[in-house]
Amino acid sequence: MTRGEYWLATVWAFSGVWTLLSFTLYGIPNLISVLLILTMIGFPIAMLLALMPTTFLYLTLAAPAYLLLRRDSRLAGFLLGIVPFGLVGFLVPSLANQSLAHDLKQISAKDHGSPIRLAPDQKVALLVDATNSSTRFTGDCAELCQRLLFSGTANEVLAGPASALQTGRGLRRYWIEKAHGVCRALSLAPVYADDADVGQEAPYPRPLLYAKLSEIYAKGQCLYAEPTKLERADVVFVDGISQHDTAGHRVGAYDLGFPRPAIQQYKAIYIRSEGKLKEVMRRPYAVGQYLTLPLMLEPPSEFDTYQEGRWRREKRLTVGKQFAYPGSQAFLVNDLRVEGLAQH
Repeated sequence: MTRGEYWLATVWAFSGVWTLLSFTLYGIPNLISVLLILTMIGFPIAMLLALMPTTFLYLTLAAPAYLLLRRDSRLAGFLLGIVPFGLVGFLVPSLANQSLAHDLKQISAKDHGSPIRLAPDQKVALLVDATNSSTRFTGDCAELCQRLLFSGTANEVLAGPASALQTGRGLRRYWIEKAHGVCRALSLAPVYADDADVGQEAPYPRPLLYAKLSEIYAKGQCLYAEPTKLERADVVFVDGISQHDTAGHRVGAYDLGFPRPAIQQYKAIYIRSEGKLKEVMRRPYAVGQYLTLPLMLEPPSEFDTYQEGRWRREKRLTVGKQFAYPGSQAFLVNDLRVEGLAQH
């Protein structure tokens, strides 16, 4: 064994031990790396340690060909050992990136339609994915629900999970009508009025939208709620989300799946026609990241936040539009101002 071979064998053995630790007991190599980074002097060493899983991968791929031919020709063994490096390092991520680009294109192709103007006296269903923003309340009458009711834009509002689009169940309907006997107050999500409701000069804190209920009660009306089914809805708005961007091939502390599109958000509108719901708008928003060339394996880390081990990404790609506040603009062009709140 030459000095160079001995050095490579040592690097391979050390990188193997380090990689094994990162797969099983990632906290130990992570702690060592963090301590090195904090010393500043050890920062370059920490960067080298981060390359150990990649180093072990490529040395392991190159070793069989080199060991097979080294007795006859070390040069031939070295050159043949480069072949798997080229295949795994460049061909595999190139194909994965092409697949990702194709998937994003397919998602973008589903983008169609535009926000609608809701006709009077409509029954509107608001379906929210259960994993969506914590500021929205699945099955509760949150902001858009309250605006539709208190502005008089909708006759009644059905609220529930996005899964109701398939099951037709699990919804709760809200409506305002003349009070029958004692009107029991309902618990609604706290949503503050904005500038359009009370004007830019209104002091903070702004009144809550459900302050409108006092005016409703004064008119002898009441806000009611009860379980219902999707079949009541004339129009359905869906606010969906998904944040899974890999195939989920987890081994120890690593996710070795190649990145897939992360559907961060999609908005969809369905209108009932001849007894069936027809999709008239879909606005997807998807995010994806290409793998680096050559392919590199990042170890798990936990400095400020935890990041599982994975193949290194680079360029970030997006398709579609991510809707900012107010989210109702994704669905409606109606004026949803709730008037009469300034005095509350």
